[in-house]
Amino acid sequence: MSLQIEHQETENRELKLTVRVDESRVQEQMRQTAKKLSKKLRVPGFRPGKAPFHVVQRWVGPEALRGEAVESITDDIYKEALEQADVSPYAPGSLDNMEMDPLVLYLTIPLEPLVDLGDYRQVRAAPPEPEITDEQVDEAMKAIRDKHALLEPADRPAQEGDVVIADLLAEQDDEVMLDREGAELLLDPETLYPGTPFVEHLVGMSAGEEKSFEISVSDDDDIDDVDDVDDVDDVDDVDTGHEATVSYKVTVHEVKSRYLPPLNDDLAREEGDFETLLELRIDVRQQLTEAAQKKADAEYVD
Repeated sequence: MSLQIEHQETENRELKLTVRVDESRVQEQMRQTAKKLSKKLRVPGFRPGKAPFHVVQRWVGPEALRGEAVESITDDIYKEALEQADVSPYAPGSLDNMEMDPLVLYLTIPLEPLVDLGDYRQVRAAPPEPEITDEQVDEAMKAIRDKHALLEPADRPAQEGDVVIADLLAEQDDEVMLDREGAELLLDPETLYPGTPFVEHLVGMSAGEEKSFEISVSDDDDIDDVDDVDDVDDVDDVDTGHEATVSYKVTVHEVKSRYLPPLNDDLAREEGDFETLLELRIDVRQQLTEAAQKKADAEYVD
């Protein structure tokens, strides 16, 4: 066996190996290296590859030849040392130092960490039990009512709560931020540009009327990308970084009054297979609960 190995494990799970290589192996490798070099060198008096070992060694230099030979066998020595020491590295090892004569390699081999998990199975997160509030049910019922709203053409100026069909152009610093044709706008100041006087400017407009106005906005305000009356929550942010002015041009084509049906048994029957409003409300709560539970379960698994 050409390797003599001493090893010592450190506190941080590293194995320090001291690998001593028999000189006979180094000499044999030096002879092989010299033979290869003799084919490339032009040694006076000898044909390529025919110069004897002692001549090549003198021509190249003993230290240089030894270094070339050691470099060519270092990887093999590393692999043999791991096999002989019966070590499975957790990561690539490192050569910390090396003595050339006699040849000694000082290696550091990372070992797999030892982890004490403890009684981790006793650690449990409480399963989620989402609760649906009456306010959430009320919001869902309001959405159902809005879905069944009746729209009728109104031969009068627009009022708050109406729906107008209009072309809408919004510009900021000569840049077009929004350009929609035939958008359905519900004139509700709580949902359409809330916190701005946008709805106020449209109230009182009649079909065929065009109006231009300006509204100051900050980076907390938004310009909505409106397709229809149910699309007022799709938002394109206006990133002003400061207070700025947005110029609007609105052309109204139609004004429609909006009638919300009462929350009663008739609405429940129109919505689905329900006989009473109470049945509809119970079903709405159940659907909200199932959706909330599904979301909570996914978060719980994560």
